[in-house]
Amino acid sequence: MKRPAFDSRIPLVIVIIGALSVFLTLGGLNLSMRQLPQSANPAPSAPREVFPQEERAAAGLTWELALSIEENQLRAHLTDHQGRPVTGGQGLLTLAEGSRQLRELPLRETAPGLYVAALPTDLAEQVQARIRIEQAQNHIARSMLIMF
Repeated sequence: MKRPAFDSRIPLVIVIIGALSVFLTLGGLNLSMRQLPQSANPAPSAPREVFPQEERAAAGLTWELALSIEENQLRAHLTDHQGRPVTGGQGLLTLAEGSRQLRELPLRETAPGLYVAALPTDLAEQVQARIRIEQAQNHIARSMLIMF
C-alpha cells in the first residue's frame, strides 16, 4: 500500500488558528482594560471626576457617581438620571494596600446624596479602592486607584 502524500497546508492552518486565538485573547484583554475607571484623585483644577452612567438592575434607573478627595475625606456625590440626589443609601469603601489586610470604611450620608468616608492618615501612595452604595434593591459599585 502506498502512503498518502503529506498535506503541507495542515501546519499552516494550525499556525493561523493559533495566531488568531492569541490575537482574539489579547484583543479581549485590551477591551477590558479600557473599561477600568481612571484615578479617583482629580486634577487640581477639577473639583471632582464624573464616572459614566451604567445600567442598573431596575429598568430605566441610572445613577451618576462623582468622587473627590477633600480634606482627607473621600466624598461621593450620588445623583439619579434627573440630577436629583439619591438619599437613604448605605455605603462602604474598601481599601486594599498591597499585602495589608483589607480596610472597610463606612460611608456616612452627610447631606442629601453626599456620602463621606474619612481616609486613614497612614495610607500608601497608591491604594486600590472599591466603593459600593446601596439603596433599596439598587446599588452602584466602582473600583479605582487612589494616588496621593
